[in-house]
Amino acid sequence: MDIVDYIFAFQDKAKYKGYDPKELMTVVERKEKIFAKQWQKQLVNQMTEIPEFNDAWRELGKH
Repeated sequence: MDIVDYIFAFQDKAKYKGYDPKELMTVVERKEKIFAKQWQKQLVNQMTEIPEFNDAWRELGKH
């Protein structure tokens, strides 16, 4: 699948659920403290090496 296919699928799903897809980053940024607090606890059983939250958050901001 091409990335464009994912973008359209995401937009369609968000609109179907009553969300504005353009607001995704705003919503995610508002939840940064919650994500940071639960980072280790939520990923411990899914990854052998968990990256630092701040490093992952910084990477997210680049995209």
